[in-house]
Amino acid sequence: MRWIITTILTYLYGIVGTTIAAATAMIVAFLGDSTGRFWWPISRYWSYGLMKAAGITKIHTEGIENITENTSGGVLMSNHESHLDPPTFIYLSKNYPLHFLVKHTLFYFPIFGQSLWAMGHIYINRSNRANAFQSLEKAAQSIADGKRIYVFPEGTRSRDGKLQKFKKGGFHLAIKAKVPIFPAAIAGTNEILPPGWINHGAGPIVVLFGKPIPTEQYTLDNRNELIQKVYNEIRQLKMRANTIRKKLVSEEKFIPKNQRTYDQY
Repeated sequence: MRWIITTILTYLYGIVGTTIAAATAMIVAFLGDSTGRFWWPISRYWSYGLMKAAGITKIHTEGIENITENTSGGVLMSNHESHLDPPTFIYLSKNYPLHFLVKHTLFYFPIFGQSLWAMGHIYINRSNRANAFQSLEKAAQSIADGKRIYVFPEGTRSRDGKLQKFKKGGFHLAIKAKVPIFPAAIAGTNEILPPGWINHGAGPIVVLFGKPIPTEQYTLDNRNELIQKVYNEIRQLKMRANTIRKKLVSEEKFIPKNQRTYDQY
């Protein structure tokens, strides 16, 4: 029964909450908020509401100072298992707005698509090679100017939870802009909202952040070495995140429901 309630709440909030937040963020962006002083807190409040509606009961983080205390531009990379991954990282990036490389089709959604454009998110059309390259060049310039881009190097959500082969686009960005890559791993969102349309319940999630990985010594010619380095780091973080989450889940089972507190986020 719990999964039915969380599924209804997720999609109800996804429609109503997203429309309201997107419209508000779009308005303040059009009024001149280019830095995210106002639209970023709006984005974070929206993320918080979506995570609660979907059934995330607790977020365990480690190494978050690697992104919150670092004020440089860069590329944040993580594994991707659920639609809940982007809201989670939006919420955790408290003082530094994230910009996304998003599918061009999202810009066609009324209000939501226009808000993405107004806030400076960058679209990419993978079916058009020339257009995709132009988008990557634009993103590289944005990062060099101090923005932080969030990229899923796998390209799409993992269906089986295993880390997929990384695509090269995000690494092209980091090398061109000569900015660090911030590796991260998330565990638990796949158990709550896996690929598809149905929530599978509620529970805790774990997000681990690794040390920034410099890219100055890499070129497009030896890009594969950087890809392997980041892949290994995210794989290790993911394995550890899965272990921590299993422990959290087992601990929850032994705490009476009326004594549980989920105010850690």
